[in-house]
Amino acid sequence: MAQDSVDLSCDYQFWMQKLSVWDQASTLETQQDTCVHLARFQEFLRKMYEALKEMDSNTIFERFPTIDQLLAKACWNPFILAYDESQKILIWCLCCLINKEPQNSRQSKLNSWVQGVLSHILSALRFDKEVALFTQGLGYAPIDYYPGLLKNMVLSLASELRENHLNGFNTQRRMTPERLASLSRVCVPLITLPDVDPLVEALLVCHGHEPQEILQPEFFEAVNEAILLKKISLPMSAVVCLWLRHLPSLEKAMLHLLEKLISSERNCLRRIECFIKDSSLPQAACHPAIFRVVDEMFRCALLETDGAPEIIATIQVFTQCFLEALEKENKQMSLGDAGCRH
Repeated sequence: MAQDSVDLSCDYQFWMQKLSVWDQASTLETQQDTCVHLARFQEFLRKMYEALKEMDSNTIFERFPTIDQLLAKACWNPFILAYDESQKILIWCLCCLINKEPQNSRQSKLNSWVQGVLSHILSALRFDKEVALFTQGLGYAPIDYYPGLLKNMVLSLASELRENHLNGFNTQRRMTPERLASLSRVCVPLITLPDVDPLVEALLVCHGHEPQEILQPEFFEAVNEAILLKKISLPMSAVVCLWLRHLPSLEKAMLHLLEKLISSERNCLRRIECFIKDSSLPQAACHPAIFRVVDEMFRCALLETDGAPEIIATIQVFTQCFLEALEKENKQMSLGDAGCRH
């Protein structure tokens, strides 16, 4: 173990010098040297992550005082980002630097810096001259290359999350709770990017097999806000998982619906029905736990308004929509059972 530590420290100094020389692959010579060393550098990053994940943020900077500089240089090098799974490994390394509960302004600034670098990796918004030359050399224009890079990385992470969900109690192959929590934190500023949808869905569906919720509340809140404002569109299964895992999001969705109905100038039954169906709440209420919360909130609204006609009408229309959704779900389950028997 001690020898591994010495080797990693030596490798660290070597790659720190290399990254300084490469300087974002700005010349043909450095570009060629970068390409020659990409596989070795990625292996170093893997070892680096294995070491970082065992430490807290303070210990990391005690042992590797310039780790933020090394990762930043790597993250702004288009050749490194474009190579195989380098983006994903860099993300895991960066997530190790995040303080879960920052105690001072320095730690808060570090968290903000990490989020900024992660946003750069995932959204790939830089279209500088060197990147343009690189992608053109591959036969791509930057406008074609970057979406493909982001899409492939998101699909890779989503696939890993699905495997994690299916692995059950196979602890050797499961993703750690810390990694899941960090990934959910990383996604917060990126949720409305269309290409990130598969990753958001995979996070919501993947429970991690832990007794307590491990995804960040900020992640659930940001996803719920984006759904309510129609900035993203997720499958109903993912929406149900969101509202089951984070009660405040379900409550906010209900309040959002009620506020929308109250503020509407014309509350005809047809308009109420459109609002209710558009909220996805009747479909989600087919799950008993969500139904109980929705039912309780309608009861409270009824009591608070002394049985206002608008609330009574809303409950009647919601009940009708819920019964339609329930009947549809039962039919789909019956067809599925019939298919299994055949």
